[in-house]
Amino acid sequence: MRVPHRLEEWQARPEVRRMLERRAAVNELARVARAAAERCAPDDEVSTALGERLPADQSLVAEATHDLGACRACYLDDRAYRLLRAAAVSAPVRPIDPHVRELFEAERELGRSSLTEAFERLVALEPRLREEASAFWASREQWTRAAREGRRAPRQPRRPTLTGKDAEGADPLLHTDLASTVTHEYAIVTRGGERADEDRTPFFERRRRRSA
Repeated sequence: MRVPHRLEEWQARPEVRRMLERRAAVNELARVARAAAERCAPDDEVSTALGERLPADQSLVAEATHDLGACRACYLDDRAYRLLRAAAVSAPVRPIDPHVRELFEAERELGRSSLTEAFERLVALEPRLREEASAFWASREQWTRAAREGRRAPRQPRRPTLTGKDAEGADPLLHTDLASTVTHEYAIVTRGGERADEDRTPFFERRRRRSA
């Protein structure tokens, strides 16, 4: 068999096109489940609504469920898996596994708080976050201004580092991607804490609304 020299040739093959289309359908179903996981409604209510959106092809549902089950490293991915698994068979949603319950419940409470409340929860665990958010915004503004004026810009500012996988604090919540996202979002929305954020929408719902 001749090995195709161009990616376009390979992608044009009927069997490859079917494979790519199937993978896209599985990824879309996983995305829908993750979006459902951001809702603050009770598990069974969200799972029932999700079940109404499932495709007739149960093998797609099984594949998406398998994919989600392989990456349950945070509350949202874990909830998406539990919701989709329950929706597929019209069963009650399983609770969070005991060995990750404490951390995932902490993530759930963080995500169901408003942006400002979520940030203040993190500041209670790591007081230096307030100063880091301010410094990040000042650095970002300096970089943006220099780029706008055509001057040589300083190094692009890095995201805050007191949260996320390399966080220094001992509390596991600080090491989550959610904590990093909340801190980064707060720094931008409030200009490093210079102005108040009046939006009281839970952070998960706010992010879901923006990406819809």
